[in-house]
Amino acid sequence: MSHDRLSDEVRKLVGRRAWIEAADLLLRNGRLDDAVGLLMSVRADDPAYVTAVSRATRILWDHELPMADGFSDFVDPFMRSGPSALPDGEVAAGLYGLARLYERLDVRDRARAAYRAVLRMMPGFLDSELRLQTIEREVLEARRLEQMQASGEIHARIATSGETTAESMPAASAPEDESVALRGMTLGLGPVRAGTVVAGRYVLDRPVGEGGYAVVWSAWDAQGDRPIALKLFRRDTRDPKGYARFRAEMKITTRFRHPNIVKVYEVGVWRSACYIAMELLSGLDLFDWLRSKGGRAPLLELQPLMVQALEGLHAAHGIGVIHRDIKPRNLFVLDGGARCKVMDFGLAVAVDVTGDHTRTGRVVGTPAYLAPERLRPAIGEVGPPADIYALGVVFFEALTGQLPFYEERLPKLFRRILDEPPPPPSSFNPQVPRALDTIICRMMAKKPTERYDDCLECVRALDTV
Repeated sequence: MSHDRLSDEVRKLVGRRAWIEAADLLLRNGRLDDAVGLLMSVRADDPAYVTAVSRATRILWDHELPMADGFSDFVDPFMRSGPSALPDGEVAAGLYGLARLYERLDVRDRARAAYRAVLRMMPGFLDSELRLQTIEREVLEARRLEQMQASGEIHARIATSGETTAESMPAASAPEDESVALRGMTLGLGPVRAGTVVAGRYVLDRPVGEGGYAVVWSAWDAQGDRPIALKLFRRDTRDPKGYARFRAEMKITTRFRHPNIVKVYEVGVWRSACYIAMELLSGLDLFDWLRSKGGRAPLLELQPLMVQALEGLHAAHGIGVIHRDIKPRNLFVLDGGARCKVMDFGLAVAVDVTGDHTRTGRVVGTPAYLAPERLRPAIGEVGPPADIYALGVVFFEALTGQLPFYEERLPKLFRRILDEPPPPPSSFNPQVPRALDTIICRMMAKKPTERYDDCLECVRALDTV
């Protein structure tokens, strides 16, 4: 249904005070936020109020949406007394649904209030008493962990652990808590600040990275007794199918067990937002590492890092995963340049034995590193050679200090990627051996079939340089 026609139909239904029918129409057309907002406009003295509370709760639950602004005010009359005209069992069921929703969204005070209201009305209703006791224990544990963070104990544990050093978390670069809390709210997570306990186990210490769709925190895993990096993602309520697909694809990363891939411990949902718990590293991503060296590095230092990146990608390709966003920011350099790990499989795709992808028809990734087949599907299937191409661009850039193809306007950049042969790195850096020119240009060949068969073949070629 077109936007204008849908709006007209909704207005007609609202004019007849047919709130539930109007919300259902919005829901069928994928307008989840609007449906919840319309239901929340129903007043407590309206005969449709009870159904509106139930339906709004169900939408938030079924689609894992974040708490809508004003939702608690909307349900307060129901939680305080419950409609006297309804049987106690029906009211208790509605309160129980609210309690479960608040519990999942980590709004413990509201969850406790709802469970207590259920138990006052119908003692022993389902597992309300057990859930209330669990929340009480979690509240006490969260307070203990928050106090540990406030005292500096959490940061000290992270700084002295064997997996990282304090250098990876410079206090001078950490934003103020208030600004972090505000950004947390824009991510749809509610207030998020140092000391916040995520998913009942991860104690946030300080932000260590930030992008347009996520904030990365150093944190302490109270259950695993180890430091971690916790990546909290923005929740896009406008695309629930894409969100569910993203969650499923992110679980792929927990299958990786390779020294050159960042370890992922858990992928989950907290306050309706995805999070990834992964190892906390000490060092710099390749972009910053190169910048610290003036923009490029000598072959002697780069070659081992590229070999390790290839070996990590080979392991991912071996279980059917293409990274799709290889770039300097997604390669992490450790031990002062001795080790390299591939990270951030946020755009990764699982492929089946036929090479079909879970998503088609979308160009995703960082433009300058996209393989030609990513831009023109007729060139060939998107598979492991696309990652080899991207790493070839990274290698070129790291050796020369510039990209092989660069244009400010994307159409011109894409035409160059599609049509121009890659320049040899030695034309920008005479110290690059001609044998390496051949390898990198083959990595960036226009057709996937003209590149290396796999990452290990490329590693063997580099071993000859």
